[in-house]
Amino acid sequence: MPPTVVQVTAAYLDAEWARPFDVDAESWIRFFVRPDSVVAVPDMSQTRDLPYCATDVVRIVELPYKESQLSMLVLLPTSRYGLAELERQLSGELLCSWAALVEPRPV
Repeated sequence: MPPTVVQVTAAYLDAEWARPFDVDAESWIRFFVRPDSVVAVPDMSQTRDLPYCATDVVRIVELPYKESQLSMLVLLPTSRYGLAELERQLSGELLCSWAALVEPRPV
């Protein structure tokens, strides 16, 4: 059975990550909203083997949920201000084709 893809901008799911982030390791980074707008945002990171791929348009990492077949695909445009263009291009078909490219690797 092929995976079910649900495309959302934001959602709330009361679930734990399979590999939780260390909240004590939170740091602050610059987030580039637009060329004229940069804000500081909290950042949590970890280095693990996770499903990942990169194309000329987007970088994708898959974050699995604990004890579940569910996971979240996080898409990051390769261009610093490319989010709007990525949103215009995004379709269920394109998302499925990108999701098929993810392979475990150190991320």
